[in-house]
Amino acid sequence: MNDINFFSSFVKLKEGQAKKSRLIWGAVLGVILVVGLFYGFLGFRILYLTNGIQTGNDYLNSSEVNTKLSQIRANKVATSSLKKYDIEIVKVLQKVASTDKVSSEFLDTLQKAFPSSVRLKDLSLKETQLTLQGTAPIWTTTAELTHNLEASGLFSRVQVNSISQNEDAGTYLFDILCDLKEVAAQ
Repeated sequence: MNDINFFSSFVKLKEGQAKKSRLIWGAVLGVILVVGLFYGFLGFRILYLTNGIQTGNDYLNSSEVNTKLSQIRANKVATSSLKKYDIEIVKVLQKVASTDKVSSEFLDTLQKAFPSSVRLKDLSLKETQLTLQGTAPIWTTTAELTHNLEASGLFSRVQVNSISQNEDAGTYLFDILCDLKEVAAQ
């Protein structure tokens, strides 16, 4: 004869709840394990990267790198100075090219104005004025030079500042001031 078990439904219910409880605890432990592994991996990466940062900082603070850095800074300053120098040289060259006061034609015309017996001691050009200093065998040669300079068309004004006799050499010293015509027009 078969016995009737009145508690079988309770036993089956308890077995089902135990299965659910084991699954829930397994899932919770699995999640905790995954989260723990994730944070462990991140912690390891943080330690590894911190160590790498420390190694990099130690290298950057080494005397070898500081020496190279000071050399680089010195080179940068020198390069900057050279660039400024180059810019200023280019500006000067452009100004010289644009203010071509003394061309070869000018010098040829000036040379043709000099009598052969005149000896030039100094020729200076300051802004718009040309100063000629030299010697001539007689004072009329200085007058001839002045006339030739005026006739050349290069100057707006030719003025004899002084003529004096050099008794030791038997010559006349002259000083002539000329204003450039092209510059005076500007």
